[in-house]
Amino acid sequence: MQALLERAGIPAAASELVLEPLTGGRTGAAVTRISTAAGAYVVKVLPEQTWRDGAVGRRYGGEGPLWLASVTRDLPRPLTCPIFFVEHRDGEWRLLMRDVSAGIRARGQFDDADERTLVEAIARLHAHWWDRPDLATLDILTVAESTRFWAEPLTALLGGSDGDAAPWARAVLAAFTPMAALVPRFVELAGDDDARFYLALARDRAWLAGLDAGPHTLLHGDLRRANISFESSSQLALIDWELAGRGPAAVDLAYHAFLHFWAYPNRDAEPDDHPELVEHYLDALETELGHAIDRRQFARQWELGWLRAFVVLGYCLADATPAQDELARARCRRAFERARRIYSASQR
Repeated sequence: MQALLERAGIPAAASELVLEPLTGGRTGAAVTRISTAAGAYVVKVLPEQTWRDGAVGRRYGGEGPLWLASVTRDLPRPLTCPIFFVEHRDGEWRLLMRDVSAGIRARGQFDDADERTLVEAIARLHAHWWDRPDLATLDILTVAESTRFWAEPLTALLGGSDGDAAPWARAVLAAFTPMAALVPRFVELAGDDDARFYLALARDRAWLAGLDAGPHTLLHGDLRRANISFESSSQLALIDWELAGRGPAAVDLAYHAFLHFWAYPNRDAEPDDHPELVEHYLDALETELGHAIDRRQFARQWELGWLRAFVVLGYCLADATPAQDELARARCRRAFERARRIYSASQR
């Protein structure tokens, strides 16, 4: 770690370094906090070849190349990416970044003001990349590819064939333990009919075609609480761009809404999309673009984006204590009712 800091231009004696492994991520990366006399940093180490390559059928560079290509290095204000040094060495990507953990809200502390700040910032990101031809040249994921990352391991679990899954899917199940831990409970809460419907959604993803229509933009891909740091009133850091992709803007927002308002709402609130925040985002987006967008198309893609989030994250609805069983069951029921409506509409 001392040599990495020195290559990044940060002199530090080995005797003053304090290393703290960080866990809880879902990409399988080795993440370590490095405390020095000058400050704290975080290093993320990713192997050059990962399960993602098998999932998408090509060499997928991920976060390191994206930063080197200036995509995440030059984000529109107030957004920043905390990475400041990237190297490709000995078959690994090493990403050195500022430690921005102090600005990450604890669960239940992400309030309405935070949401408005976030959607305004994301509107600037989306406007910056809105329908740009060079999107197609970036080493990022399509919506279908990023969905496959989670849908196929889920299919293996739900279908009882996880031992027969592709090696990359087994690697996901081994690295991302919440999926394997929560899916059985989710199936129990859902009931047999809904569990079969969920398996069908994960297995046959033809409904994703409704997200192919343009315009597309750059997507962060994983807008969850732990990847968002409020560094100051004028700076918002986005962490973990491993799932960055291109697709309709609604996909980013619907993913965030599912996690924050359905799976983990504040104060045991009823599941809700918070349409007022969606309107605030759209107003901010149109202001940044300087023109109106097709809001009817956005609304259709919001619904499909929500369905996609439900497929890749639905089991998070089961992340509850035994005392919250009835609440979790009610949320599952509401979510399945909505998913069935969206799916039915997509078939017309």
